[in-house]
Amino acid sequence: MTQPSKNPRRDGRFHHHRSHFLYHVDPLTTHGLEIGAFDLPLVEPMEGRCDFADWNTAQYLRDIAKPDTGHNPDFVVPINYNLLEGYDQVPDGYDWVAAAHVIEHVPDIIGWLKQIATKLKPGGILFLIIPDKRYIFDIYRQESTFTDALVAHKSAFKHPSFAQVFDHFYYHAPGLVARDVWIGNSLPGPMLNFANAFSIAEKAELAYEVDAHCWVLTPDSFSALTQSLSNSQMINLRPLDLHPTVFGGLDFSVVLQKPAT
Repeated sequence: MTQPSKNPRRDGRFHHHRSHFLYHVDPLTTHGLEIGAFDLPLVEPMEGRCDFADWNTAQYLRDIAKPDTGHNPDFVVPINYNLLEGYDQVPDGYDWVAAAHVIEHVPDIIGWLKQIATKLKPGGILFLIIPDKRYIFDIYRQESTFTDALVAHKSAFKHPSFAQVFDHFYYHAPGLVARDVWIGNSLPGPMLNFANAFSIAEKAELAYEVDAHCWVLTPDSFSALTQSLSNSQMINLRPLDLHPTVFGGLDFSVVLQKPAT
């Protein structure tokens, strides 16, 4: 019997998503990979067999967690694969892959989903937690479309594009709180700072590392996108299950499955 986690960040929101994950995955009898877990993994080392991948080293993550009261260096996961070296180093055959608040950052969403599918065994699942644009700082941005995904993939984006970065910073609504949206309080407006957004987007165009939400999603739009990608055989994954954003929340969870044959 495993000991209960002492991670202080495991709050009600976390347990809501984890219960969805555990409905589809038994961590004790499967082998998974979690991407970008930082200090809040779905499966801690004593809870099951899970490898961890990130774009940073564990030491760097512990260092940046120290001054931030929202994170805890004691729970930073060990990093098995540094994704700055790409996904080729990551083995195939996982029962499941999980990523919370990752997919919205990848420049080429189709390319990323294709890549993850190669790491799953037939019948394996991809579990995602995704911010809902209606309840975060992306509230004023237009939802991403199937066409947007195709353009990014045809362009083989390796870094966020000028358009993705400009849109992120120009329409960013700083200080927006999900609860205020849900109960109808007044909300902060978008920044609409053209000079700042244009300058950052130009840097991104020169392949500077810029962190941005490349994809703007809701449960409905993501469901439609993945259905279109699956139907068109752009990805070897099919939508299996989706839990929409709960009242007061800011994100939703999704399960995609690799066909068994």
